[in-house]
Parts: sequence; C-alpha cells; structure tokens
Amino acid sequence: MRVVVAALVLAVLACAAPAASASPTWLSPTTFAEDGAELPNIAANPSGDSAVVWLDGSLSGTVRAIFRPAGGPIVGPTTLGTFDQNPSTAPSEAVVAVNPAGDAVALWRTIEAGHSIIQESFRPAGGDWGPQQALTPADEFNGFPQVQADGSGGFVAMWADGAASAQAVVSRAGSDGQFGPPDPVSGGNVTGANLAINADGDAAVAWIFADPNLPTSFAEVVTAPAGGSFGPEQQLSPTNLNAASAVPAVAPDGRTTVVWTQLPNTGNTGTTEAASDSGPGTSFGDTQILSEQPLDAAQPTVAVDGSGRFTAAWDQAPTASDLSSQIFVNVLPANGPPWIGRQLVATGAEVLHPHVAAAPDGSSILTFDGSDGTNGVHAAVRGPAQSAYGPDQLLAEGETLGGSKIAMDAQGNGFATWFGNQPHEVQVTGFDAAGPVLSDVSVPGGDAGQSLAFSVTARDVWSEVRSVDWDFGDGSSGAGTAVTHTYTAPGAYPVVIRAVDGVGNVTEVHRTVQVTGSGGGTGPAGANGSNGSNGSNGTNGAQGPPGPPGPPGIVLVPVVGPSGTPTSRVLISTVGSVVGRSVRIALACPASSPSACAGRVSLASGNHVLAAGRFVVPAGTHRFVRLRLGSGASALLSERSTTSVKAEIALARTGLPALALNQTVRVQG
Repeated sequence: MRVVVAALVLAVLACAAPAASASPTWLSPTTFAEDGAELPNIAANPSGDSAVVWLDGSLSGTVRAIFRPAGGPIVGPTTLGTFDQNPSTAPSEAVVAVNPAGDAVALWRTIEAGHSIIQESFRPAGGDWGPQQALTPADEFNGFPQVQADGSGGFVAMWADGAASAQAVVSRAGSDGQFGPPDPVSGGNVTGANLAINADGDAAVAWIFADPNLPTSFAEVVTAPAGGSFGPEQQLSPTNLNAASAVPAVAPDGRTTVVWTQLPNTGNTGTTEAASDSGPGTSFGDTQILSEQPLDAAQPTVAVDGSGRFTAAWDQAPTASDLSSQIFVNVLPANGPPWIGRQLVATGAEVLHPHVAAAPDGSSILTFDGSDGTNGVHAAVRGPAQSAYGPDQLLAEGETLGGSKIAMDAQGNGFATWFGNQPHEVQVTGFDAAGPVLSDVSVPGGDAGQSLAFSVTARDVWSEVRSVDWDFGDGSSGAGTAVTHTYTAPGAYPVVIRAVDGVGNVTEVHRTVQVTGSGGGTGPAGANGSNGSNGSNGTNGAQGPPGPPGPPGIVLVPVVGPSGTPTSRVLISTVGSVVGRSVRIALACPASSPSACAGRVSLASGNHVLAAGRFVVPAGTHRFVRLRLGSGASALLSERSTTSVKAEIALARTGLPALALNQTVRVQG
C-alpha cells in the first residue's frame, strides 16, 4: 500500500446547457471515473490546446493523460507510464506543458530499486503520446518535477536532485521534447523549488534554503535571460526568520516577482510577502508585505498578465484560533511597486489552496477548494477591464472535494481540473470567455455586377460556432463561412463578419471591399485576420487537500497539558506521513468533549518549525489533518528519511496555553 494524498468526494456538476445570453460561462465538467485517480495537473497553450495528467493510484500505478486540441474532442485517457507504489513515499505529482504548436511534455517520478527517477512522455502535435523515457540515472534520487513551455516552442524542466542534498536542477528541450543534461541552479539543502518562465524564455526558480549552520530557513531565487545561464542566488527573506512556499512569476518584459510565506520564530502566524526585480540579472528590491497582520497567511500563488501586472493570492485565518479562513488577492501594477488593491475574495470553513492564472488581455481566474457556504471547488473571475474579482462561483459540489488547478489561453479562456475519490474521479471543465477565432478571412474586391466569393474559417476553443453572419455594407447580409454577394455600384464598402459561439460570446472582424465600375480593375484583397498575441503560461499551484483515512491501527496518544500530565482534551497520532508538500497526522476529539476540538497544530525539530495547520475535529471522532510543510523541512522531503519531531497544539476557545506533546511523532518521508 502507499500513502493516498486526498480523501475527496466529487459530485458531478449537473447543469443545463448555457443560454445564449450566458457569456462568458463555465461549462459542465467532463468526468473521468478511474480507480485511484488523483492529483491532476493542467496546462494550456496560447491557442487553447490543453492537456491534463494525473496519477491512477490503483494497483496498476499508472500515469494517465488526456489532450484536447482547441475546439476539438478530448483524446484519451492514455497511459503514459508507471509511477511508484512505495507505501512509505508520497506520490510525486505528474506535470504537463503544451507549447504554442500543440506539442506536449509530461514529467513524473518513479521509484525503482530504492531510487527515484524522473520520467518523460512526449506528444507531438496531432500525434500520440510516446513511451516513458528516463531523464535521470537509475542510481540517483530525484523528485518533484516541474515543466513549462516558452513561446518559441521549447520546454524548460526542473526537479530536485536528492543525490546532491536536495539541489534544484534545470534542463531545457527544443520542440521535440529532447531534454539536455541538467544544470544545477542552487546549492544543496533546498526544498519546495518552483519554476516560472515567460513566452520569451526568461526564467526564474525560487526555493527555501535550509542553512545547516543556522536554525532558520529563508527564501532564495535565481533568474536567467532567454536561452542564457542562471545567475547567482539572491536571498529574499531574512536569515533570522523562517520562510516557506516561495513561488515566482516572470512578466513579458523579464521582470520577476516572488511571493512566499514569512513565519515567525515562535507561534504560527505567517505573512504573505513579495519581492521583485527589474529583469534577469538585476537585484531584487525591498520586501513588500501583502497580507494583513497579524493574520495567519499561507499557500501563496502568483501569476502575471500581458501588461506585466502581477496578481498574488493566498489563504489566511482571521485569527490564529478562528475556525474559518479567507482567500485574499493583491495586485502589483506594471509600473509598481507598491502593491495595491488587496481584495477579500471568499470567506468560509477551510477555504484553501488558491491557484491563480492570468491572460495577456489582463483577465484572471482564481480557483480554490473548501466551503464559503457550499463545499466544493470554487472560482472567481476578473475581466480584462476590471480591477477586482467578481463573486465566486461553485464549479463542483462535494464535502471533501478539491485539488483544483487552473490555466488560461491568450483569449482569456480558462481550463480547470480537480479530483475526488468517492468514487475516484478526475474532472475537467472550461471557462468559455471569448468568441470564435476567425482566420483565413477572404474579402475580395471586384467589379460592380460581379458575383464575389467571401469566406472565413471559424472555430471556438470551448463551444460550437453557432452562427457566422456577414454585413456587406450595402444593406445586404449573408450567413455561413462561405457566401457570395454582388454589388450593384462601385465604391468602398465596409464588411463586418460576426460570429457567435455556443454560449453567446461574439467576435467581429471588419474589412473593406473595393468595388470598381463595370470593366474596371480589381481592387486589393483584404488582409487576413490575426488570431491574437501569444500569452504566457500560468504557474503551478498549491498542493492538493488532505488524504483519506489510512489503514487501521493508528496509535493515538494524549497530549501533555501545561502541568505535565496527559490531558484528554485532544489526542494525536504517533506517526505522520509526508504527502506532497505537507504532513498528514491524525487527531481525535474525545466523546466527552462539550464541543468540537479545534485550533492549531505544529510540528517542530529543535528551532525549525517543520509543518503547521489548523484543525476541527467533532467530538467523539478522529480526522486526518494536513499540515503544510514550512521552512526547515528539507529532511522531511528526503525520500529516505524518518524524522522524529515534537508537536505543539493550541486549542481554540479554551483559554489554555499551548499543549506540548511529550511523545515524539515519527514523520516518514
């Protein structure tokens, strides 16, 4: 058996076909019901081609993928290869990228003979996924891959080289997906490395560095110009405080912004902070605090649109003992800093795991999991001309449902995925934000009295093209992608082509027809229409939600109270498991408790706060709780370690000081 990442129940979203006036619109999701399906990731290119990869955690232990060309049918699921079924090792998510031509690359980790190997599968545009190929030697320890595509068709991959004390390495590939030798971009002892690139290929990698000579860990970043080498490491956060979850984004002009969680040396109140540079090779400026203080912020994510405007999102608790949480965003204008426009997007019971994407036109989509009145996966949209996100919408309903990810194309269309396991399902859906793409526009000139042939190619990324109408500028009209018309008099006539998609989004193209007198020469043909500029890919987001109940036999022990004697107020498991970038433990609330046991729990080793999170356990029950990995957690991320740590619990509404666990918790990496 192996550790399962999330216990989710996924309800199929049932809704009628959207009305014509419903644009822009979230579409009904497509469900892939597979035994063990979990941890999907999604990517889209500027034209709207998209791919989703996930793990099939059944006995087969396979990596599965679907591909959907813009406006076309879904191809798959296809089995790409196998991944590990090691019961003491958390599954490493499969990741995917799609370049502008429609070529796709998927990466994941396998465990073979006690070693971990990065595997790849490549899909050429219009072709099939190729067999899995190892990118790393069979006698090393590598994990946590990431991959993104640039605007020239190439791919950039990054992973952690465990054989070099958790060193971040980067490998580049052309449009054929053939990756070269990896280059180290960090020293050792790094955790949680994240990759970002823009359409030109400017790149950044950020991580948390655990200095073996200091009791703290801090955020660092390296940047590289398109096709160039990464520069030296730059420290972003102070060495006397702990940091976690450093996430970069790179603007079209090469500027990089990194957001991270800043943690105090004592307590569990974190802040979301950010720093930016002026382009590859320049220094990062002063740190900006994005979240409100002293609220408890965590799980930052960041994206950048075509204008260079950065949008950061995170979740936070109003107070350290509050049972509710919130999703916030903040914006760094293209001419910033400072950051402006902090906005509360959602409030509810455990609204978590925000993931944000942005499009070249300035639109943005934010997804998150949890409950703001209805449990499930939610999304909020900010339009191209808007400064704030609209109200969140429920994409799928289910009490234990999540792992949502989001991507966008150059037109502002959205591509979302999430999963559940009761039954095991992966779902994908789209946000149909734009009208049909009109190309190959033929608007010929000619003589008065001559029958002229007009044509256009129309496709829509997400829905059918419902209608294509022509206004010939002389009071006449036509319908269809290929029409004829005869002008009765010479002149310059404005022609309008109007296309409507299945949810009511409209696209118009304007041309001018030159009509000469009978026997005259032919006027010039109109220029072909443009599909619009390319946009950068979105960043990878936060990890999935907590895992399902594990095997029987979990040992729960009382927590030691302030007097040094065991208390029955709450019990904790003696073993925790690393799941992605979090630790999973069990907590129990005695039936004699007058109310639910709720509060904060953290795990520490010496002065290092390794993981922390909030919990709510109803009286007489036990639950598994996911604690996000913080700074100093590099030992936990090792695929070979078992670390003994101390736990501390702060119960809400009891007036008691923090409770220290007298018995160690073994955390299995």
